[in-house]
Amino acid sequence: MKSLEEIGRVIDSRIKELAAKVTEGSAKEKIQADSQSLHIIETEEKRLYEKLGQIVYEQEKQNPFYEEHIKKISEKRQEAIALKKQLMKNKCSNCGLAVKPGAKFCIHCGARFIIEGDEKNEESE
Repeated sequence: MKSLEEIGRVIDSRIKELAAKVTEGSAKEKIQADSQSLHIIETEEKRLYEKLGQIVYEQEKQNPFYEEHIKKISEKRQEAIALKKQLMKNKCSNCGLAVKPGAKFCIHCGARFIIEGDEKNEESE
């Protein structure tokens, strides 16, 4: 009978080991799932704050109390527009590939560029 008791202890021990592994694996999966959920929630929260900020900005942009902040926002917007224009000069408007300044055609898709100040190019259009 000692053999049966010993077998029983071994089986109990193995069951406990397996249960611990399953619990450990489940805990890791739960942590990963919770982490992903947290990221989604924080991203949504940030989006909602941004939306609220846009609403308040539109409603209050004429309020003198916010004049300094509105001026800074406008300056940053103008900087972004200027930078975007600069970046677009160096990219094909058709495929987005970077091109050399002064190029007349895109080497990737063959799109033709209109170059400012190049009357020959503009006349042939």
